[in-house]
Order: sequence, then C-alpha cells, then structure tokens
Amino acid sequence: MHGTEIIGTIAISRFFKTADPKKIKGSFIGIPVLNTWAFEAEHRLPTSLDHFDMEKLFPGSESGSISERIAEAFMNIARRSDCVIDFHGQDQYWQPTRAAIIPFPKPNGSIEFELYERSVDLAKTFGVRQIWRLDKPGSIPEVIINEKHIPAFSLEFGGVTDFRQKIKQLDLAIEGIGNVMKSMKMLDGPPNLPNYKTTICDLCPVLNKFGGIWQTSMEVEDVVEKDALVGTIDDPYTAETLEEVRAPVSGVITNLWCSPVIKPAVLALAVGRIIEDR
Repeated sequence: MHGTEIIGTIAISRFFKTADPKKIKGSFIGIPVLNTWAFEAEHRLPTSLDHFDMEKLFPGSESGSISERIAEAFMNIARRSDCVIDFHGQDQYWQPTRAAIIPFPKPNGSIEFELYERSVDLAKTFGVRQIWRLDKPGSIPEVIINEKHIPAFSLEFGGVTDFRQKIKQLDLAIEGIGNVMKSMKMLDGPPNLPNYKTTICDLCPVLNKFGGIWQTSMEVEDVVEKDALVGTIDDPYTAETLEEVRAPVSGVITNLWCSPVIKPAVLALAVGRIIEDR
C-alpha cells in the first residue's frame, strides 16, 4: 500500500510464479500491489488522490474516498483468510530491517492474548529479527484479528538502500511465506526455522529537532543504554553540531536513519524496550 516499500510486491509475485498448486493445501491469496497509484508514482502515498494513508483506513468504506474504497475491497478478500501477512518495508532513508508489528495484547492492548501469541509464533516462523508491539488503529492486523479472530501481523521487511541487501531480503521474504504456509500445514515439510532468537520489544521513537548532516556509527539491532549517543546532526554551512540524538531508553535499535542528510522532525531512530527474547 506504500509505493516505495516493494519487497512484498516482488516476493508475492515470485512466490506465486514458483509455487506448485498441486502441493498447496488450501488457497494462497497474494496481492502484490494494493495501492497502484503510489506504486506507479514510486511514492509512499498518492497525495494527489485523497491525501489519506491507506494503512490507517481499515476496514474501509464503500462510500468513502478512493483509498477507503480500496481498503474496503481488500477487507472483503482478507476476511476469507486464516492468516494475514501485511507487507511493508523500509525505503531509501532507513537501514534495512526484518521486523513484524503486532498489536498489544489485552488487558492493556486491543487483542486477545491467545491470538497475540499465535501471531507472535507465526511472525517468528516467518523469520524476523524483531517483533514490535505497537497498536496501530485502522491497520489490517488490528482490524482483522479483532473481527475474524485469526492471526495477523505487519512486516517492516527489507530496504532498498543497497541492491545486494535487497536481494538477500527478498530471498528471506519468499522463504518466510513458505515457512508460514508449512506451519499452517498448507505445504508439506517443516518450516526452515531461524537459528536465532527473536527480540520482542515496545517501540520508543525519536524525532529529531533539526535538519542537517547526519552522522552515526550505529546499526539496527545494536543494543544501547538509555541516554547513549546514537548520532549527531551538524549544520551543513558552519559544521556546528546542532543536535545530539540519544537513546530514550535502554534497549535495541529498531529503526535508524541512514541517509547522510536528514530533514527536521523525521524519525531519526527508534529504540525497542526489550520485553523478551524468544
């Protein structure tokens, strides 16, 4: 649904081309491009249409804006499923990431604990390094879990900053689709489970105040202590340091700006407060 987040588009298409229908028990429903205008414009959102972010519009409305109507049409497809995977991905400004987003469980969150656990298990089986607990009202997972009582998760998977990284992430995404289908007994054989623990964490985002030249030596998945210096922003004209960006909590870096130039008030980084490693 975001036109610059293309890992899911390619992974779904290639999985569809290579899958053998005779070996699939049940149905694989893949939608490689949900927001055609954004995809064709190579832009995150088609702002010339209705200025809405479709990610926040589910379950949609058949009498609403064009984005709300697409969301409603998609929900009619998603309701036929036993599990929903919502692909997103980092674009050219953030380091590549392999993470899943799942809403908080009750009593503090919005979804039943059993469905939270099932979604966590399938996300780990898919093959992510991190699971971010995050309520996103109007998102596909939050709506479909509560409405249909089936597991679902969003992916922040891959990135396009490095072509070699993109190919590696793409292969892992295709394998991840197969892993989930094997776990659900749609394909024969055991899933190829990762040999690492997945970190479950709560996100603490950091919006920088200033724009300028961004410098950091950190990487996604680095562990940091509270108030640790993560990066600096310098004035491009005077070389003066305008801002020191620090970790708001102790935890693991989940998002990190990677372009050498940063705009004011964007997501410079996020740190996940670690809940558990599973």
